[in-house]
Amino acid sequence: MTDRELYLRMFRTMAMQREQPGSGHEAVSVGTTAALRDDDLLCPPYRALGAQRPERGTLHYGQSDRDVQRSPGPAPDTYAVAAGSAFAFKYRGETRIAIAYCAGACSSRGDFHEALDIASVLELPCVFVVDNDAGADLAGTAAGYGIAAETVDAADVVAVYEATRRAADRARAGEGPTLIDTVDEPAGRDPVEEFATKLTGLGYATGDELTRMREDARGKGPRPGTGEARVRAG
Repeated sequence: MTDRELYLRMFRTMAMQREQPGSGHEAVSVGTTAALRDDDLLCPPYRALGAQRPERGTLHYGQSDRDVQRSPGPAPDTYAVAAGSAFAFKYRGETRIAIAYCAGACSSRGDFHEALDIASVLELPCVFVVDNDAGADLAGTAAGYGIAAETVDAADVVAVYEATRRAADRARAGEGPTLIDTVDEPAGRDPVEEFATKLTGLGYATGDELTRMREDARGKGPRPGTGEARVRAG
């Protein structure tokens, strides 16, 4: 897949997420999942609609046949699920990885630290993504556990994609977990509009083409069973 093809697929998925709850978090959910393989395990929160397929009316469900765990909310409950799943992958000699998400305000919870601790000690193939809305020094927290960390712009889908790709490569190489700290500064930016500007600047699409893509996505949202919500790098 060329960069142009990947970027346009990511834009279309971001546009679909814009029509669902969780607007403003499109770059993180779409950028992270674009860097994964189809058989990797996703443990998304309700904000990460680019990484799941919510039925209208509920966001707290998963799709086991597509390796998407049920979402409990923004808390780090799924960090332990991701760590346990990653242990199974490593034990069986598989090259799959697990990725989990939580809000920055939850980084003071015990399950957050317990998951990072065991993932570090056992060098598990995990990627932990944090929506750092609390201003916490999460890179420093990761360093305390001996875990690699990257801080990225939460509104830059390409930066998120590239950071996740590096984290996934490290995990598959047996180099253990990575924490990706996504920071939205200044707050209130529009990741879809910023990506549209980038795409036109690169010459990957015209403004009219992107407008048509957004109009086509309006009212659709990620649909269960279609595979539209998980953008893959190929």
